[in-house]
Amino acid sequence: MPKHPFRTRIARAGLDGLMADPRYFDADHPEHRAMVDMVQRGFQMIFDEPKDRARRNPASTGPAPRPGLLDGALRDLAGDPDRFDSAPTALRQRQGRGVMLAALKADGFPLPSGLKDEDAPAVRPPTPRAGEGKTPERGPLAQSGTGARPGVVGRTGEPLRHLRPPRQPAALPSSPPTGFPDPWPASPVSKRFRDEIHKRESNVKDYGAVNGDAWGRYQLRELARKQIGLQRKDGSFTGKYGVNSRDDFLKNRKAQEQAFADYMADNLAQLKSKGVLGKIGQKISGIRANITVTENGLLAAAQRQGAEGTNLYLKHLERHGWKSDPSTFPTKLRRPFLAVETRLREFENIPHKK
Repeated sequence: MPKHPFRTRIARAGLDGLMADPRYFDADHPEHRAMVDMVQRGFQMIFDEPKDRARRNPASTGPAPRPGLLDGALRDLAGDPDRFDSAPTALRQRQGRGVMLAALKADGFPLPSGLKDEDAPAVRPPTPRAGEGKTPERGPLAQSGTGARPGVVGRTGEPLRHLRPPRQPAALPSSPPTGFPDPWPASPVSKRFRDEIHKRESNVKDYGAVNGDAWGRYQLRELARKQIGLQRKDGSFTGKYGVNSRDDFLKNRKAQEQAFADYMADNLAQLKSKGVLGKIGQKISGIRANITVTENGLLAAAQRQGAEGTNLYLKHLERHGWKSDPSTFPTKLRRPFLAVETRLREFENIPHKK
């Protein structure tokens, strides 16, 4: 029996790995729906590869297929098919995961938290062929009015009809969609810095956002709320900022701004006590670009992964000659390290002070 194309084998391995994520099968998890949508979109991308369609339906005619997103991911994340096929399952899933996430990012699909901070290399978009005025529609419903894609059949010979049309990704707004003035103009944190954190955390939900134990515009988690004295060790509220419940916090925009400013100040003090501020000015050979460590980037990274998480990342890079190589990251710290590096890069030149 002939093998599936390499792109299909590696992408399917990546999807198997993503489906092993607890968020995928835990229906009560707040990101369950996002994980399911992402995996479904991944399968759509596999079945929408022109070469796969041609292999399944050799009689298909039409112009030669243009390179798809999975082709682009494989170009940028080149791998040896023979070594891939002989590798352990966990390794195949990890390699496939990188390819699939890169293709999904190139597709503009909004990834769940954690995944969106992984520094998968950018994928070159498909290049239109000469004489073609527009990119053909993609997705199962674009191929047939019945919702089935011609040439793609199941084991019974019936067309596959279960694939959903791709969800339209929500674009990251260029400015926060608040519609109201700054609730605390006296904040010591610059509005630009706050807005950029907001776009990466609560986005369109803004001050009312809730994701598990992460609340509000800046998605402060329980540990952070206890760190600034908003809640006690047992989770009860102290009354700080006039907040005595979760609903109080979500409805009080000024309190959220005050809490964020206090959290920033506390993180700055922790970074100083750990000696992290001594790394300011250090050059890093990053995964995507060279980075200069700045106080702005350190505070943005600490907001995401805490002062200690930021410290661990920098200590690791110092031991490795200030070159970021994910293959050297401890397995349990891979995602946190990628998130720290992303923040250091993106906030390098976004001033946190007014």
